[in-house]
Amino acid sequence: MTGTAFIVAFALGAAALALWALVRLPSLAPASIRGALLHVGASLVCMHLAVPMGLTRAAESGTTIG
Repeated sequence: MTGTAFIVAFALGAAALALWALVRLPSLAPASIRGALLHVGASLVCMHLAVPMGLTRAAESGTTIG
């Protein structure tokens, strides 16, 4: 599996999980647009921290993608 195919599959899986959570657990959804924007902001902060750390660990372990 190429790196691009993995990223597409990962993104589709994440979208499917988000849709499932929205349908299955509607009480956990933000009640307002402000709450939704706070969730988006929090996810961007987490992504900003997690992606470089994951790439660094992958580089240290010798793992290659693509």
